[in-house]
Amino acid sequence: MSLLAHTVRCAAALALTAALCLAQGVELKRGSVVLTGSDANCSHPAVVSFAKVRAATEEWQQIQSEGVREGSARYKILMNKMMQRIRNAARASAGDAGIDMVVRKGDIADDRGLTVEDITDEVIANL
Repeated sequence: MSLLAHTVRCAAALALTAALCLAQGVELKRGSVVLTGSDANCSHPAVVSFAKVRAATEEWQQIQSEGVREGSARYKILMNKMMQRIRNAARASAGDAGIDMVVRKGDIADDRGLTVEDITDEVIANL
């Protein structure tokens, strides 16, 4: 094989690799919340309706029923516990379905042609 043919094949292979790398992952909006995984290298993303998931947590129900004031220490503690509970449920739901990233619905700016699933019901079931 000539040096020119080898160089052309290498350049073509690099271009194909670069194209495949660009196709992986998704682009998220500024301020997005990633519940599990990473946007940079995902190939099977999913979203959840955060309001529905939040409403199903014990902590949010307690905040609402007791009228816990936003910004108070109690509010912050309950919100931290709630977020950890949601992240754990999202991680469990994602692992069961082979999903490698979960974000809130509306946080994906560009899905880059990937199919995005809604796993809200599965996350609520895992709470």
